[in-house]
Amino acid sequence: MHGSPRDPLWEYVYEGDNLKTYLDISKSDILIMGHTHIPFVREINGKLIMNTGSVGQPRDGDPRASFLVYDSEKEEGEIIRVHYNIDAAAQKIIAANIPVFFAQRLFSGT
Repeated sequence: MHGSPRDPLWEYVYEGDNLKTYLDISKSDILIMGHTHIPFVREINGKLIMNTGSVGQPRDGDPRASFLVYDSEKEEGEIIRVHYNIDAAAQKIIAANIPVFFAQRLFSGT
């Protein structure tokens, strides 16, 4: 889900939160979210809770694209980081008349 089990669209979930609560609410062994744009993989009592990060608009200080690969055989999640053409992405944001802040954020990752 994008947000959380309580609010699938809008609630932010951070790695420092009481993550077990979200696993309990979802009644899931694997929970994948993304709204914060801050990647993490945590195991709690044999269950996984993960955030994919983001491809663009990062919030964790790392401007590279971030995505999650989940291996269902190993039951493991791995955050992958890759470089992409930030200059081109920023120019497209500006050309689309989206506030410049969103283009600038790509370079710093914050």
